[in-house]
Amino acid sequence: MAEKCFACKKNIGFLDSRRSIVGSEHMLCTRCFSKFGPRVNIMQNMVTQENATPLEFMDHYVVAKNSIEEGDFEPDVRDDLLKDLEQLKEKAFSAHPGWMEEVVDGAIQDAEMQDALSDMLITSGFNFDGYTITKYSGYISGDDAITIPRNDFFDSNNVADNLCAAFVKIRRQALKELKEAAYNLGCNAVIGVDFDYVVIEPQHNSALNATVTVYEPYVIAVTANGNAVVIEKDGEEISTHANPLREYKALLDEGVITLEEFIAKKKELL
Repeated sequence: MAEKCFACKKNIGFLDSRRSIVGSEHMLCTRCFSKFGPRVNIMQNMVTQENATPLEFMDHYVVAKNSIEEGDFEPDVRDDLLKDLEQLKEKAFSAHPGWMEEVVDGAIQDAEMQDALSDMLITSGFNFDGYTITKYSGYISGDDAITIPRNDFFDSNNVADNLCAAFVKIRRQALKELKEAAYNLGCNAVIGVDFDYVVIEPQHNSALNATVTVYEPYVIAVTANGNAVVIEKDGEEISTHANPLREYKALLDEGVITLEEFIAKKKELL
């Protein structure tokens, strides 16, 4: 007698692989297992991993939960799968007592950093009108690089557009790293900002024929340089943003919202 898949209740065919969730007696067909099984198995393994992180665990949890809720399962089967998933989450957080605090505190710190980065002033000059520099924290930099296939240049009518788009992308990332470096030093501004660019055209002899030259993709790199400083607005204090995640933390502590809702709100705000 053919074995049935616990989720879809269909017979597991002769050529189909029998799959199971770690720690579960339920057998699944390949189709149902692929929807949520791999993530659940990763979560099971993370329960005993000392270096496992709660945010990674919750990312797998949310995707697996959505897959089960949106899957074409019978209501009672869906409820059983969701119940097992919830028990797995409780087991993981019990095994890692510091996870809850790490998730919440990490989300609040991320939100505060994003607010600070959005308010951070940068200039290629060495002062800001209406502000006084109260502290110099030294030289900082941010870097990024990108590879561009050569056919994007030789087989395209938009060489200039492709090149400009590449420079814009890596320059923005380099500036982001520059501001993060200033933030990590406790600063709120960067002065003397400039950029250094490097374009590499890698090429080498073919391993099969030394007389043939192999041309690799172009490599374009940029470094954003500057000096991290603390500035104060003349005549008044610099305003700071209220962190809305602190309000959601209070709701989480009171049991008004769940941890998944808190994480979802974090992703929405950031």
